[in-house]
Amino acid sequence: MSEIRILSPKLVSQIAAGEVVERPSSVVKELIENSLDAGANSIDIEIDHGGVTRIRVHDNGIGISKKDLSLALERHATSKINTLEDLTKIKSLGFRGEALSSISSVSRLILTSRVDGQIEGWQVYAEGHEMSFTLKPIAHPIGTTVEVFDLFYNTPVRRKFLRTEKTEFNHIDEIIRRIALSRFDVKINLSHNSKLVRQYRSINTKNNIKNEEQYKRRLAIICGDNFTRNSLTLYWVKDDLEIKGWIIRPNLDNNSKFQYYYVNGRIIRDRIINHAIRQAYADVLQEEQNLAYVLYLNIDPNNIDVNVHPTKLEIRFHQSRLVHDFIYQGLINTLKKQKNLQQCCQQYDQLIINKTQKINSIVGLQQNSVVKEKLFKSYNVDDCLFIKNNTIGTMSKFNKSNINSLSETDSLYYPNKVEVDNVIFSRERVEFDQKLLNNISERENKNIAISSFSIKQNYTFSKILTIYLKKFALIESYFGIGLLSLIEAKKYLKINQLIPADINKGLKIQPLLMPVKLILEDWEIDTFYRVKILLNKLGFDVNIFDSEIIIHGVSCPLRSQNMVIFFPKLLKYLSQNIFCQLYDLIIWIADQIINKEQVWTITNAMHLLIDFELIYPELIKKPPKKLIQIIDFQSTIAALTNE
Repeated sequence: MSEIRILSPKLVSQIAAGEVVERPSSVVKELIENSLDAGANSIDIEIDHGGVTRIRVHDNGIGISKKDLSLALERHATSKINTLEDLTKIKSLGFRGEALSSISSVSRLILTSRVDGQIEGWQVYAEGHEMSFTLKPIAHPIGTTVEVFDLFYNTPVRRKFLRTEKTEFNHIDEIIRRIALSRFDVKINLSHNSKLVRQYRSINTKNNIKNEEQYKRRLAIICGDNFTRNSLTLYWVKDDLEIKGWIIRPNLDNNSKFQYYYVNGRIIRDRIINHAIRQAYADVLQEEQNLAYVLYLNIDPNNIDVNVHPTKLEIRFHQSRLVHDFIYQGLINTLKKQKNLQQCCQQYDQLIINKTQKINSIVGLQQNSVVKEKLFKSYNVDDCLFIKNNTIGTMSKFNKSNINSLSETDSLYYPNKVEVDNVIFSRERVEFDQKLLNNISERENKNIAISSFSIKQNYTFSKILTIYLKKFALIESYFGIGLLSLIEAKKYLKINQLIPADINKGLKIQPLLMPVKLILEDWEIDTFYRVKILLNKLGFDVNIFDSEIIIHGVSCPLRSQNMVIFFPKLLKYLSQNIFCQLYDLIIWIADQIINKEQVWTITNAMHLLIDFELIYPELIKKPPKKLIQIIDFQSTIAALTNE
């Protein structure tokens, strides 16, 4: 057996360099990230022969002082972190202090820089593993220039694995494209063999609305006009999570293959994000269509670990399931809006063709409107609906005398005998009306007559005055000033999410990242078999083996629940309520999954009520007593006026 020895500094440097510097594009990436961390808004990159013979990166950042210039080439020398605590909340792109040291150990490197306040710039030269620095003064503007010559000249084994000049430059071009997409406020010029190849102009990102066209123009330059024309703008926020960017429209011919996502401005690869995106597109993407997107996820740095990969291309989320579901919901919400808009356009065109029709006959009814109306008008009905042999029939309410005569498929009950208004209470109706108003002037120019129609009064909660006791909103509306229960309003929205759009298919099942295994008691197993069909309709994908149950998936509203706690509680409720109907169970589940301890702000309450107004305008007109109580000021006014 060979003796254990301490490796020589030369060998250690080249091993470390092998982890950071894989090819010329790795060098370019590290140098540009240093420029961005230095606050540069203009970066010039010059490449010769695919980056093998020469790489030059110049920026206008804050620069490096004379006393730090030589130290910058030492291993693990950095200005970006100082303590172990800094490592848990990294905001910069670089932090290990390995890049310049690794690059200089496998090349000939010249580092030139000048900071504000210095009369002249300073230059340091390093060659290979010797790491002997030569420092001299030189004329240079404020900023930094790094020149790398003869990459891998002292490691011929590595050099022979490099590809052709064209291939290596294509890798560099791809890195520049990714960085240009992450920083729209930075001007980037790329030259190859003294020829300008890419020129990405910077834009003012402080005024997004005013410069929207500039965003699209730069996006088109980087990703092509085809992607820009066929993309949807995404913006989704929840608590300290934010995702924005562009995603490809489904059901369109698309040759773009851009799949870029960033976390806090960092280029990464992550299976969780990949899975969330593909799952969101699972039902809408055609087989021949390419998936394309440019997404930016912003998250609290304390909730991620970026120190898990040598090239910093991978990260770990502390709450991976939460991030997965957040991204999935953001994409699903945007794709649904696009689908609704297409339906609105089709409905509007139909309105023009059949100009004598009223809007009511065009909008149509939601499949779940019967169930929804029943949930909020009355719970004391004599008749129900049940599913049998894929048909819908009616029968009287179940009781103990006839429950044993039904088969397993007859165990689902749905409300009946409800009169439904012809107006659709959803986001689709709001978008449809807006689309109609925006296009009337254009249609009138074509002398197309539009039949008159009546618009019902819009009832809203109008204005939130303040938040009381952290869970009630004091509101001002057309019926006066009242105190609204935000918890109850949140419960109504959860109920809406739990109502199946199609009672025959039930809620869509969302696979869990990790299946949940539970050991059940005998009474729980009996209860499960009795309500299995009912649970399937609510999106539960469950298998049972002896006394062990495995939950593979649940519906979207339940993804954030701890199934180890929630599922036994659900079975207990169903065992104690053997005549429980679907709408009773939905109300119970909604009550269980809402966060009753949430501390509300005016902003959160406003978003909640906007959604509520769109989904339940009928409840605003005649609000339930548990939702809102009107405040009677007459006695107070009388006391103040001495009446």
